[in-house]
Amino acid sequence: MASSPESLSPASSLISYTHSEDEIVDVTVTGVEGDNSANISTSFYPGSHSLESDVILVSNDDVMFCVHTETIANVDKNAFASSMPPHMPFSTGTARGAAISVNEDSTTLSIILHAIYGTSSAHYSLGLEALLKAVNHMPHHGIVPEKLITPTSPLSQQLQSVVPYYPIEIYTLAGHHKLEFLAQRASSHLLSFKMHTLTDGQAEKMGPSYLRRLFNLHLGRLASLKALLTEPPQRHPPSKHCTFHDQERLRRSWSLASAYLLWEARPDLPVGVIQTTLDSLIKVMWCEECKTASKARVRDATFRWASVKVGYFLFPSA
Repeated sequence: MASSPESLSPASSLISYTHSEDEIVDVTVTGVEGDNSANISTSFYPGSHSLESDVILVSNDDVMFCVHTETIANVDKNAFASSMPPHMPFSTGTARGAAISVNEDSTTLSIILHAIYGTSSAHYSLGLEALLKAVNHMPHHGIVPEKLITPTSPLSQQLQSVVPYYPIEIYTLAGHHKLEFLAQRASSHLLSFKMHTLTDGQAEKMGPSYLRRLFNLHLGRLASLKALLTEPPQRHPPSKHCTFHDQERLRRSWSLASAYLLWEARPDLPVGVIQTTLDSLIKVMWCEECKTASKARVRDATFRWASVKVGYFLFPSA
């Protein structure tokens, strides 16, 4: 069973631990030459996991992470290769016992290590920028994000939790790292996105494929709406109470209402707006057969609009 920082030292009178609210815990070691302090991760300290740590990663802001070569090598044999001497890859076990400097800040390194270990860093209440930075910096350290970010992984859950608030940022991240499930998760929240606000940097980062899919999402939804609205209610046999010309007037009124909706159309047009606009036509009809046909047409149009599969326009084969 993993032990807490307070129970680690065999000479507890010489070592004291002070928790902070950040990633680190302060360790003070008392020796003959005075006190020395070091900063150790509150999640990756000696004894924090069931296996004994055999290597230390040191961030560029001097926080130490006590980790396991086997765990890191199992995730990606190239992990942190840029920080290692050529003869000491994690996969060979020759790094055991070493203290390795990693050119990364402690918050970013902590998120990456949590992802490697399959644990969540949500308890640190990290913001969007910290999460995006960690994912974007994974390749700098020889780690492929797609290996660590799966639909059910803790880091994936953290990213998905902020999708409603930052859909284009998460979509851009997903496009850059080919995380299709994450792009699909963001797609339903992109219907209200104003395409003219897309920056050159976002377009370049997500890449041409995901940029095209984003345009297809908006254009495809509008094309679907047009197809739904331009189909008028069914005719019924003319009668003296509702002649052929009466029904033609109804169809023209329907076309005008549809044109109004299409003029104001947007990919996230609420079903209620369609319903209210078309229902206003029905209220002034005197023919019961026309009312029945129009109500059926409104129900069909609103149901089909609500049922349009958003993901199809992003990933037609899905």
